[in-house]
Amino acid sequence: MDEKVPKVGEFWRHRNGNLYMVTLLTNLQSERPHSYPVTVVYVGANHYVWSRPLWDWHRSMAYCPEVKTWPSNASDAQDQAHL
Repeated sequence: MDEKVPKVGEFWRHRNGNLYMVTLLTNLQSERPHSYPVTVVYVGANHYVWSRPLWDWHRSMAYCPEVKTWPSNASDAQDQAHL
């Protein structure tokens, strides 16, 4: 079974419970994928930006098709998780 490739604007939840939105997929046209792998760029409710190689994405991220926009308390919940 093929794993879902994240798309820009989709929400995914990390295994730690934090919610993230995919903002960019990089290196899609790379002619040297071993040197420049496809990478997912994503942002949390706290506005921190992260990136992870696509090959490692599903290890700790789960797709949240029910989430279409940031929950109103997403930033507060994520801030509390880091205390």
